[in-house]
Amino acid sequence: MEETRGKAPWLRRPPMKGEGIASSSRRDSSGGTLMSAEERLRMMRVIQAREMGGSYHEDPYAPHAGAPDQATRKDNNKSSAFTVLLIAVTTVKLLLFTSYRSTDFEVHRNWLAITHSLPMRQWYVDATSEWTLDYPPLFAWLEFCLSHIARFFDARMLKVQNLNYSSPQTILFQRLTVVLADSVYIYAVSEGCRLLTSRLTSRSRNILYSPATVYSLLMLWNVGLLIVDHIHFQYNGFLLGLLQLAVFRVVERRFLAAAFYVSVALNMKHIFLYMAPAFGVYLLRQCCFPNSPHLDIREFNVKNFAALGSIFALVTAIAFGPFAVFGQLPQVFRRLFPFQRGLTHAYWAPNVWALYNGADTALTVLNKRFHFLVQSVQHVADSASSPDNSTLDAVPLVGTEQLKIQSLTGGVVGAGEPNILPAVSPSVTMCLTILGMFPALWSLWRAKVGTPNLASGDVFVRGLVGVTLSSFLFGWHVHEKAILLAIVPLTWLAISSANDARLFLLLSTAGLTGLHPLLFTPSEIPLKYMMIFLYIYAAFKVLKDRFSVVRLPGRRYCLPLLNRIETLYVLGFLPVEFYNAVVHESILGLCTKLPFLPLMVTSMYCAIGVVYVYVLIVIDLFRLSR
Repeated sequence: MEETRGKAPWLRRPPMKGEGIASSSRRDSSGGTLMSAEERLRMMRVIQAREMGGSYHEDPYAPHAGAPDQATRKDNNKSSAFTVLLIAVTTVKLLLFTSYRSTDFEVHRNWLAITHSLPMRQWYVDATSEWTLDYPPLFAWLEFCLSHIARFFDARMLKVQNLNYSSPQTILFQRLTVVLADSVYIYAVSEGCRLLTSRLTSRSRNILYSPATVYSLLMLWNVGLLIVDHIHFQYNGFLLGLLQLAVFRVVERRFLAAAFYVSVALNMKHIFLYMAPAFGVYLLRQCCFPNSPHLDIREFNVKNFAALGSIFALVTAIAFGPFAVFGQLPQVFRRLFPFQRGLTHAYWAPNVWALYNGADTALTVLNKRFHFLVQSVQHVADSASSPDNSTLDAVPLVGTEQLKIQSLTGGVVGAGEPNILPAVSPSVTMCLTILGMFPALWSLWRAKVGTPNLASGDVFVRGLVGVTLSSFLFGWHVHEKAILLAIVPLTWLAISSANDARLFLLLSTAGLTGLHPLLFTPSEIPLKYMMIFLYIYAAFKVLKDRFSVVRLPGRRYCLPLLNRIETLYVLGFLPVEFYNAVVHESILGLCTKLPFLPLMVTSMYCAIGVVYVYVLIVIDLFRLSR
């Protein structure tokens, strides 16, 4: 029992009355006895509650000391819960086959046709359709493989000239590929459940609140993926599965496997560049300086560095190699990074630039009324009248000031500029993005080397979320769907920490609500509101019950785990959506005069929540890096 000397006092307890010879062997040198895992967990909960200023309440369903071991039965129950959730969500995906499809459906059909019908050297050159191939080559190879299966469904979908082709067989095939591709995501979720089961102990006999079941529910039923992939149409679940596998390999300190998965994800979709700095810094620190807590350059491990570099170089060479031989790399990169599209997307992603454009629009309207500033708008008028800016609002607005507002709120592409505030260039957004990443990258670089496998995993995931949110908030031409890159890894942290669960609830509410303008057809409007509401309600419910041992004072009228201001913000989505759905068109009749206003209000209000979560994560990173 010498190994117990020096342990914290709360890891020991005094001998209980009635303990005899049988229990004396468990006594340590200080006269106490070692606490059981259950007692130790209970004591840790007490400490957590005290640190948060609350009080601890015993869980009436907690097993008593000396209860028989039921690990095998619990594991079977968890597996059954995962299976039930999986079957249910797969059924919903199948039922969504006939729902609304966005232009992304035609985008991917066209890519199937390009990769099947044209020689490889024309893949990134062909412009028969406006939906040209603009994903990295590894995804083009995936489309090429799928096209050889597609011909058994309907060969006419593989003709480049068949624009906007959508036969029932084509719809069936493309919808099925998304569902089947989600198997990668499902495998990643099962891996997360395995790790959570090994690191966390559930104190409740109710299997619904076990860490693995809560994680399965929040991941498999992620309503953002249901909307974006299985209604709107994309392959984000498959790609986020690769991301999560990379994260879990980092958690397990299997760094070479992590490098492989993140390299594949990057060469599948370049949006993962948002997260690449976090992986690069952490893998470099942990692999190349494994025995150097103080970063001694003499301890640099060249072998590990070469192994990491070789993995990334090999995957990239397989993807881009043929196009390098064709001398087409500049053309490929022009397709991947179309900076001419402008600072913001047609529907502003809920980030800093949504607030920036909203402020500029408000100043423009005020300037029209009070004339406090005279600004030349010739460059905006020229831009709006050019043939490239073909996606302005369908209803024309009258007057120069309206034309300027229209240039920022009206199109999928086009470089509309602010009217009152200074214009923002790609270099400015890049500098702000790097600056916003710095706290997270610094915490990842300072992460202790050689810490236990799962203890260091949370440090990496928190830094990864910080880096991703920085890219989302300050990046150039960010799509609203990119918020899923932060929500999915944050789900992992939400299972083990009440504070991270709070951040997850706020980010999910803002981010997922920010996705609903993607669905605007009458038949999908009730569906999207129901899906988003039920998911957010379920998230609050399961996380509230999971962390019910903490009772925080002064939060009687607050939503679970949130303070009063955060509660007011979340409840504020109700009047915002009521205005968008009812007041704007049916009561005020502004649909023709101000068609962009509901989208602008939604984007700006969601942006406030995303910025708030980012600030809290930065504060946490600075606190933890001390």
